[in-house]
Amino acid sequence: TLEEALEGTSFVVGTSHRNRRGFNTLHSPAEAADQLVALDQGREGAIVFGREQNGFTNDELHLCQMISRVPSAVAYPSLNLSQATLIYGYELFQAVHKAAPPPELDLASHDEIESMYGHVQEGLDKLGFVARHDPRTFMRSIRRIFNRTQMERRDVATLHQIFRQIDRFVARHGIDTSQPPSEASDNEQRSKQ
Repeated sequence: TLEEALEGTSFVVGTSHRNRRGFNTLHSPAEAADQLVALDQGREGAIVFGREQNGFTNDELHLCQMISRVPSAVAYPSLNLSQATLIYGYELFQAVHKAAPPPELDLASHDEIESMYGHVQEGLDKLGFVARHDPRTFMRSIRRIFNRTQMERRDVATLHQIFRQIDRFVARHGIDTSQPPSEASDNEQRSKQ
């Protein structure tokens, strides 16, 4: 029986597509899932589904602490059992995922991030990179890209590693870094003419 199936449970969600007199407000599957996931550890919750032909009796629904309904079309409000269980299973998954604590990040300090930006700028200068517009505007764009995320120390270390490789490349190939990038670029343009 339903009573036997619910023995030992602390919170029961009953599902119904009909509004019934004498029952609390119908809650969405997401609200029901949130309540179930919030149960203390060791407490057992349940979602019960009625018969596909005629659902629950009122006496059966009185055994539930919450009544839930999947919003659906007025003309055909009822779902078959497999559809209903899929929706509630999905909402439970979402609720558990939402409740999971975010991973602890080893965030880089302000000084570490500024050091990285300095290394980026130096590396671009050594390569003779010239921004089409104001170089300060270009570096602001670089900052905007990285400021969209929380940078961890390992992210900063990865970028330093890339730009150390650029430093080595410039040193190994004897690239002339004595001229400002804009002059080097102008000279290169003149030599092509």
